[in-house]
Formats: sequence, structure tokens, C-alpha cells
Amino acid sequence: MHYFTSISAFACVLSLATAAPSLSARSSPLCPGQSQLKPEHACTSGFVGCIPYDKASEVCTGAKRFYNDCSASPESGSFYRCETAGVVTFIGCTTNSNICAASAPAPEPKPVEPSNNQPPTTPATPPPAAGWSCPQGTWYAKKGECNSGFVGCTSQSPEVCDKGPQRYWGSCPSGHGNYYACANGFVGCTTDTAICG
Repeated sequence: MHYFTSISAFACVLSLATAAPSLSARSSPLCPGQSQLKPEHACTSGFVGCIPYDKASEVCTGAKRFYNDCSASPESGSFYRCETAGVVTFIGCTTNSNICAASAPAPEPKPVEPSNNQPPTTPATPPPAAGWSCPQGTWYAKKGECNSGFVGCTSQSPEVCDKGPQRYWGSCPSGHGNYYACANGFVGCTTDTAICG
């Protein structure tokens, strides 16, 4: 009796583990909301790209039916291969038609050329990526900029950003809205519910 109970308990745990997407799959900023990124060779079906959580099992498993295309699952969008300076930044199916622009790394800010014997200056914080901005009256704290671990839009610099050791891990303090990882490049806390566009 104990033997069969142990096997059925193990089978339940195994089925739950395979049904839920991994943390790395959930956290991809390249996929639209409620979907996850499946890299090359992750699915026996040959599927590559963004897939809704609830469709992952049926699209990803089974015999190979995807060959660098999305035809076996039309609701998955179109197939894209994005490259920047010879580096592949995204490959696969997505409904985001701007994926190649969204997956391109932000350009490095260039130093301002000195004029009239003045020393060169560089901007302290590069402007946000095209397609999003923080709500009026707030500024964007990049990853690694705050000792507290806060990332996102805030107007309360000392209270949220630099007080004490790291206490935010993909979470938001009171009054800062929710944590987002958007295909348009925004990652962090904001009260703008339309930030992912």
C-alpha cells in the first residue's frame, strides 16, 4: 500500500513541476504578457519563441512539426530572427511585430565633445528606451543603481533607493505599483498599468 501511495505522490509532484514554467522562462522581457520564451532545442516539437503559459505543453511536446516557422500554431504570430552586430538577440515565434527593435541592446551614451576648452561631460543616466517612460514626477532607477535592489520608477529616492541593504528582489514597495518585464525594454516597478504597451 505504501509503495503505490509513494508512486502516485511522486507522479503528482512530477506533473506539477512540468506544468509550471520555470522562473527563467517567466522572466523573459522579450515575450508579451502571459507568455514564456522557449529557446532552440527546448521543445521536441521544434517550437522556438514566445508561447502562452496555458498552451506551452500542447505546443512544445510531441513529434517535430515546427521547422523555423509558426505554421503549426498560427496564434503564435510570425517567425523572427533578430541580429545586432552579428549577435542573435531573438529567434522564434512571437506576436510582437516590433521584436527586433525591442530586443536590440540600447546604444551606449556618447560623451559630449569638449568645446571652448571645457572638460567633456557624459549624461548621468541614459534616457529610457523608446516606447516607454516613467510617470510624470518620477525617475527611472536602473538595475544595480540602488543599494536596496529597487528597479523602476520612483520619486522617493532616499527612502526607496539607498536605505539599508538589499530588500527588493523583483518586488515593489508600497505606492510604486507592480513589477513588470516588458518586451519594449521596461523592467521594474511602475504605477503605469499600460507600460508594456
